[in-house]
Amino acid sequence: MTRFRTGAVTLATPEDTQAFGRALATLLRAVDLVIHTGDLGAGKTTLTQWIGAGLHVRGPITSST
Repeated sequence: MTRFRTGAVTLATPEDTQAFGRALATLLRAVDLVIHTGDLGAGKTTLTQWIGAGLHVRGPITSST
């Protein structure tokens, strides 16, 4: 079964981004897809790095820009 959940989150501080990223990581499964959108410098890579930290990803998580 496919489920789509959409939503928007505004994170005011780097600490909020860290907490949200780590919390989101606890909810993700191997088949989940998370899509980030935002302007350059919005914090997409930082959020992804914190999700990765929550998932115990080894190695760098870098921006494609």
